[in-house]
Amino acid sequence: MLFFFKEKKVVVDAFCSEETAHAYDYAPIDYADQFYPEWWKKLGKTEFDFTQLERKIETMKLCAGFLDHYSKGLIIPMWSELAIKTFNGLYSYQYSDRTSKADHHANEQRKGFYDDHLNIKLISPWLLRSEKNVSFTFLPAFWNNAQAPNYQVATGTTNFYYQFGTHINLLVKDHQEFIIPFNHPMLHLMPLTERKVELRRHLVSAAEFERERHKMKEITFVGAYHKLKKHRELMEEKQASKCPFHRFMK
Repeated sequence: MLFFFKEKKVVVDAFCSEETAHAYDYAPIDYADQFYPEWWKKLGKTEFDFTQLERKIETMKLCAGFLDHYSKGLIIPMWSELAIKTFNGLYSYQYSDRTSKADHHANEQRKGFYDDHLNIKLISPWLLRSEKNVSFTFLPAFWNNAQAPNYQVATGTTNFYYQFGTHINLLVKDHQEFIIPFNHPMLHLMPLTERKVELRRHLVSAAEFERERHKMKEITFVGAYHKLKKHRELMEEKQASKCPFHRFMK
């Protein structure tokens, strides 16, 4: 007798505060296949040329690498228009919603890498929580930029079991002025697993959102993320050891 087991999905809970409900209502985080770029949608399909008895120039309409890329992960779009100006190593910004915020990382933190750029961090309205041992890579929504943008989205990898933030780090060259449009795809969160991702969005009170956010508090001055991760693992191990069946589960 054959047994078939349905593969367990990776559940990702996405929390948005009522203070930024416009992100939840009008520009929510969603599956990547909801963000196919407009230029791609307009492409014609590859046709066969009977005169030359061969196919015409092949378009990207059926490109496997492109389709597979958009079949995986989640995309965070811009939840408000954002104007950015950089000048003499400084920057200023304004969101159209008048409430969202941005921060930055000093150039000294990455000395020798893109020294002529500023690292501007967009404070995302989304906190994500997922299960242990499933990581996500932060990627730019590259194909959604029909032209080269005035910024680059920095990449990285995280585990939403230990760290819930989805802030978007931009590298912006000095002496730039530009606007990032509302609902423009910004960040592609690619799961490092073949399991399907199930997204669950939650609009929560400001107090509940802050409770989730404060679970990531820097409990040490140096290496806070890694120390918090190790401390949580030790606490879970200690809790599990109280179970009488713990030694049989290792």
